[in-house]
Amino acid sequence: TSTNVDTHFKMPATRRMEHANNSFQKNVTKRGVVPVTKLDKKDGPPVSPWVIGLFVFVLCGSVVFQLLQSVQAGFPVG
Repeated sequence: TSTNVDTHFKMPATRRMEHANNSFQKNVTKRGVVPVTKLDKKDGPPVSPWVIGLFVFVLCGSVVFQLLQSVQAGFPVG
């Protein structure tokens, strides 16, 4: 037998269900104060400022490039 066996995955199904039920039962009495997830959520924007800056740079660069191309071709800009 191995001594480094993770017992969480080797538990019989009924023991896992009992454990899950007990965890859920503890949350039932809290009535709305239960966190949605146990993982910590990061506060702040979902996209970094560098990604937003890159997007703005590409967008403005493409507008300038399109204007230059239109002026060189002699087409009206609007």
